[in-house]
Amino acid sequence: MKLERRKRAGLKASENAWHSNFKKIHMLRLKTLLSLIFFVLLFILNMSPKTQKVYPLYFGNKKIMVELAITWPQRARGLMYRPLLDKDRGMLFVFNRNSRHCFWMKNTKIPLSIAFIDKGLKIIKIADMKPYDLSRTCSGGKCMFALEVNKGWFRKNGITEGMRVRLSNSIKMKLRD
Repeated sequence: MKLERRKRAGLKASENAWHSNFKKIHMLRLKTLLSLIFFVLLFILNMSPKTQKVYPLYFGNKKIMVELAITWPQRARGLMYRPLLDKDRGMLFVFNRNSRHCFWMKNTKIPLSIAFIDKGLKIIKIADMKPYDLSRTCSGGKCMFALEVNKGWFRKNGITEGMRVRLSNSIKMKLRD
């Protein structure tokens, strides 16, 4: 009888130890998951268009506020993963060399229009691009800049190929850095 009670007590002690370890492991997993979610949300909020610095760009008397994509990582990411692009906002891609450049819409949810701009700041081509389309949209000629905006923005604002762009002083200063 005493032997049976000791065996049962030993089983209960090992069960309690197992449950204790099980709870510790699950709490550790939960903390890890919550930390991961926190850092992902922090990253998303940091990449939000609201936190990006914008600069004015002009087409005659029409102004658009643009984010600059100057470095390779900025140009490679572009407007990927963005849920939307505010009205009269865009992204100006600045290239290291005057050359033919191509774009695609990988991981880009927003329908966009793109203007390719030569080193003399003249629009050489405007094209529309579809979300998630992996086909290439190319400049057709040498360009130093490309401007992505919401689809139809150029048409709605009367901006056509051959028109000139005027960089604001703040963009010129940023490009000198």
